[in-house]
Amino acid sequence: MLYSSSGADGTLQSMAYSDADKTTDEVKSPALTMLAETAPEKYFAALSEEQIDNGLLPRFLTIDYRGMRPPANPNSGMKMPQEMKNWLVELASICLSQSQRGGPIQVQMDPEAAEILRKGGDFDTNCDNLINNGDNSERQLWNRAHLKAIRLAGLVAAVTYPHQPVVTKEFAAWAVELVTRDIKAMLKRFEEGVGEGDAKQLADLRKALWQYKESSPEKVMESYGIKEAAVRSGLVPYVYLQRKLAGITSFRKDRAGSSVAINRSLATLIATGEIVEASREKALSLGYSGKLYICNFGD
Repeated sequence: MLYSSSGADGTLQSMAYSDADKTTDEVKSPALTMLAETAPEKYFAALSEEQIDNGLLPRFLTIDYRGMRPPANPNSGMKMPQEMKNWLVELASICLSQSQRGGPIQVQMDPEAAEILRKGGDFDTNCDNLINNGDNSERQLWNRAHLKAIRLAGLVAAVTYPHQPVVTKEFAAWAVELVTRDIKAMLKRFEEGVGEGDAKQLADLRKALWQYKESSPEKVMESYGIKEAAVRSGLVPYVYLQRKLAGITSFRKDRAGSSVAINRSLATLIATGEIVEASREKALSLGYSGKLYICNFGD
């Protein structure tokens, strides 16, 4: 409802409820911006590929910092400079005055910015190529990229030149770089595994395999009761994966059950050649009666 009512000539109709406190007034030219901050672990744990496919995530711009914790800022308690205060007051006054007059100011683009951001321009063409050659998640994320870059560049122009906003080449390049970085970071997160679903389960399985390879034989023997010959062979026992993964959220919450989900993920890695199930004879020769897997991840 809000999206279809937005725009220069749009109106969000008033809503009347029996509870007068919930009744809303008519809003002309509605626009909604959501700004939020949270811990990365909580945010990405709540995501899924479905949220990409249904168009929700492509509408968000995620600033994902994965670097080291920075040192404390010794200037965090300083007062805002008067010059900055004056600038913010002036900007707010211009926005309020324009809102009361009605009718937005159209944001313009200089020729160099238009070459980057116009329909059929450099970034739009690049997005089309990525959409046409990507998988479903990539297509959905890049589908909104051009529009997000235009909006970001227009926002910077409106703040910088509030009376006559003009998008410059620098604004356009900055917006394109920010949107591109956001999409690449989001795709990388999904490759590593976030939220729930097959992609997350495969990522968790690969992580467990790597952890096994990095663990000392003594630790594995002690923790999982696996005979030394099997452990030192470098083969990965099924019992290790079962115990390691059964309690992990992506497998524990699978509707088919954790065991079915683990076997399904193992079958996928076997199909891709990332692991191979060792023969029954090989397992018995090592004094192990369960399944063993050869890991082809490399050293």
